[in-house]
Amino acid sequence: MRFYSYSVAGLLLLAPILAFAAGVPAGFAPGGVWLSKTSLTAGDTVRIYTVVYDSTDSPIGGSVSFLVDGDTIATQSFELGAGETKIKSAEWKASAGTHEISASLSDVIDKDTGEALPLEKTTAGSVSITVIEPPPPPVVAQVVASASEIVKASAPAVIQASGKAFDSLEYFRESAVRVLESQLAASGAASGVSSPATSDSQVLGTSTENLAAVSGSESYGAFGSLWRKILSGLLFISRTTYLFYAALLIVAYIFYKLIRVMLRERRHSYRD
Repeated sequence: MRFYSYSVAGLLLLAPILAFAAGVPAGFAPGGVWLSKTSLTAGDTVRIYTVVYDSTDSPIGGSVSFLVDGDTIATQSFELGAGETKIKSAEWKASAGTHEISASLSDVIDKDTGEALPLEKTTAGSVSITVIEPPPPPVVAQVVASASEIVKASAPAVIQASGKAFDSLEYFRESAVRVLESQLAASGAASGVSSPATSDSQVLGTSTENLAAVSGSESYGAFGSLWRKILSGLLFISRTTYLFYAALLIVAYIFYKLIRVMLRERRHSYRD
């Protein structure tokens, strides 16, 4: 009986010491850490979360560190009021392989007294995750990327060549305008169109020149009128830049089709 009494008394005396050794009821909440997503590819950015709490009657503060494979990737300070719980998080850019992710607390103090506090749990339960390598790009993407690099490298030369080609085509268009204007003026003279410079004193029927013009106009006939209309249409197209280049593309396409037909027929003739 006396031994039992001594034992109870000893336990009562040691209770405060044991309670202190067990730690202050604060730190990481059960559950450890978790991630914003669990399927990861190398290069993905993921957020790591954990929960810290304070079940004491005093406010506490300290630092929470996030660890990947034992290495600290981020450290954040925290302050908790009595009975308060907070979520803390940090970002991590995933790398290929299997990783252990956890968190730890350090420098935890009682905010009222400034004394260090031994907590019940200073390390959060870890989580393991496997990060896969990114899939190789498809062949089409590789070809497009290579073509893009080639275009970038050759862009100055292409631009210079395009500028020279455009200048040549513009010279051709302007030359065509001049030739068509000349032909149209010549056809007008041949058809007997009156010139503004014709004198008022010359009366049709008495002037030898007017008689020749009338005779030329009659001989020119319907073909001359049609020819002038064709020349006028070509001149209009040549003077209008976008119509000229559209017509040029159409002509080039027609020539391309004709050449293809000729080459196909030639191959058939060789086979026969």
